[in-house]
Amino acid sequence: MFPEFITKHFLSVSVAGLYAWLLVVCVGMGYCGGGLLHETQVVLEKGNYEYTAQGLVGKGTSVYTFGMGGMATPNGLLGEAKLNLLKKHPLKDNEALVNMTTETRMITFFGIIIVRKAIITADVIKFTDSQKMD
Repeated sequence: MFPEFITKHFLSVSVAGLYAWLLVVCVGMGYCGGGLLHETQVVLEKGNYEYTAQGLVGKGTSVYTFGMGGMATPNGLLGEAKLNLLKKHPLKDNEALVNMTTETRMITFFGIIIVRKAIITADVIKFTDSQKMD
């Protein structure tokens, strides 16, 4: 019915389109719910601080179905875990989180449902007057 040139061209475009779509979906799954993480580093060598809490834990979870999801974590997975930690232990004046560690886990159910979890642990220090410590 159609000339051979048209059917071959259409078929190759369809296969190429399918591969392009699969590539976009696979790459896109790696970035769902992601974000930038900014860290501040403080040198604690003068003894002008004291620990007020240790071993605090915050958790965040995202669920994806067929690679779509993560909308419940608008701050990103690690951001949700940090907010969870700070909700349980709000920082007071002159306090800061230190020794933060992050752990991420991924559980998949037949490749259809993916659950990503993030766990943040941290300690809290309070800065004191350096003249009292010296």
